[in-house]
Amino acid sequence: MLGLGLTKYIPLFAYIVCIVCFFLTIFYKTEIGLYLVTLLIPLQNLMDRLQVFPFGKDIMDIYMLVFLFIIALNRKDYSLRDKFVDKAIILLIFTTYSALWVGSFKLGLPYPISLNNEQFVMWKNFVMLPLLYFISINIINKRHQIFLLVWIMVTALVLMDINFYQNTKWFSYEHFVETNRAAGSTFSYLGPNEIAAFYAQITMFLIGVYLCDKARFRRLFFFGVISFNFYCLLYLFSRGGYLSALVGLMFLGATKKRLILVLLLLLFLSWKVVLPNAVVERIEMTITEEGLDHSSYSRIEMWSKAMESVAINPLTGIGFGNTRYLGIKSEKGVRRSVHNGYLKVLVEQGIIGLSIFLIVFYAALRKGWELYQNAEDPQMKGLGLGFVAMIIANLVGNLTGDKWSYFNAMGYFWILFGLVVKANEIVTVEKGSDISVAET
Repeated sequence: MLGLGLTKYIPLFAYIVCIVCFFLTIFYKTEIGLYLVTLLIPLQNLMDRLQVFPFGKDIMDIYMLVFLFIIALNRKDYSLRDKFVDKAIILLIFTTYSALWVGSFKLGLPYPISLNNEQFVMWKNFVMLPLLYFISINIINKRHQIFLLVWIMVTALVLMDINFYQNTKWFSYEHFVETNRAAGSTFSYLGPNEIAAFYAQITMFLIGVYLCDKARFRRLFFFGVISFNFYCLLYLFSRGGYLSALVGLMFLGATKKRLILVLLLLLFLSWKVVLPNAVVERIEMTITEEGLDHSSYSRIEMWSKAMESVAINPLTGIGFGNTRYLGIKSEKGVRRSVHNGYLKVLVEQGIIGLSIFLIVFYAALRKGWELYQNAEDPQMKGLGLGFVAMIIANLVGNLTGDKWSYFNAMGYFWILFGLVVKANEIVTVEKGSDISVAET
């Protein structure tokens, strides 16, 4: 740590902070726990190092239970905020759990009623994501709390960027090397495509905030973080990540800043000159003289085999988390995923499950755009615009891989979803107050 030899003490310090914040969350202010969880979500490498301490591997679960318990105790103060959004998310939770039973009946798997059941544990890890929406919207009540959470996310990004740079700064990028792709990831068990998808999403969010903000210092700081994020995204060599960022930038250029479209056009005309050679090689690998490269072609083969399962189980699928039982093979052996978020949901939960997923994302897009259109405060507008850009990058990213299931990759989406709905409430109340004052 900064050359002071303190790195070995960081896990102990973080563990002590988790304990202190636990008691502060219970006896002082609930939002303190949410601030800590938000900081830790993308820092899985740090969370892994806490597992040597008592209950270290269960820290996230413990905090989630505490949040839900406090919300239940204060049920008179908390309620469903937006009926359409909240009912869609509740339906998502119910449908995914129902899909566990579908898998039990269709594949003869154990009933999903205990933590000893692997499928149930997978569902529990997934359902923590939509629960983050209800937690953030019920715990965060004030404007300054919303933007404090945003700044905590930015702090986590800075730590991620520094970690990536420290682990990759000695690499040569004259030519593309597959083994260099994820050396700087803080996501631990996830690969470069997942962390690249995260970077594409969160960077689009920050650009939206940057474009709307008026404060010079904040804009300068955001510009620095955005630039560092693009550095990491480039050298993760994820073509899906590049595509997500490109479409997100096109949206921001079309809706907010036309200069972005001009810059993208210039990039299109000169990308072989301005981009690092290793990145150029990675992009050019997609299409060879023989057609699609082996990686892309194998994905199309996997999608084709997955569609055979969809044809047999079109409405309900084969059950939550059961793609791995399809026996889809590639050059790397039997695959546990079909490398397409939409197709995975369709295979596992059928048309019903995919429809509910898309309804939730439609609701998120609508609330983000509503905030951008209705808010007068530049920071609130930026929150809405950035959130919409983030969703667009997310939807594009899931075309080339399942990013919806991972807590590290999607945690910020669900927290921001809650913050955007809360921000809409605040804007509506403020406008109502302004009208009342004017009438008086």
